Amino acid sequence: MDEEGSSRGLILSLLLDHCLPLHPEQTAPGEKIKELADLIEETFQLMPSDKHMVGKNLGKLELTPSLNHRALG
Repeated sequence: MDEEGSSRGLILSLLLDHCLPLHPEQTAPGEKIKELADLIEETFQLMPSDKHMVGKNLGKLELTPSLNHRALG
């Protein structure tokens, strides 16, 4: 461990987590992932969710009088 308390193993792990996805051999399965995503989309039908406001028109969002008062100061 160094003076700040981090170990060399942790630093190496973080560097690998950062750099490994950028390696050409790691990015090669991109097409396979797209194929898998397409297959999942064909197999499962996603249902609309009112809970998460999916597809809802929120209109023009404006400040309420109380928020406007707080913004002014």
